[in-house]
Amino acid sequence: MGANDQSMFTRIVYGILSAIAIVYITGQVFAFMGIGFEVYGIYVLYIVGLALMYGFLPQDVGNMFQ
Repeated sequence: MGANDQSMFTRIVYGILSAIAIVYITGQVFAFMGIGFEVYGIYVLYIVGLALMYGFLPQDVGNMFQ
């Protein structure tokens, strides 16, 4: 483990906090512009899914495919 490795808990917290921030900020911006969630919602959910996978998937994957 190097000095730059994050613990699993820290990665999960960062993933959840970034998902909350993304949903809140994009919701506020698109509400200001008068665009409904049904237009941009699938993209926000995709980004949130990526953020959560970043938190839950392990950083070291092993040597299975080498």
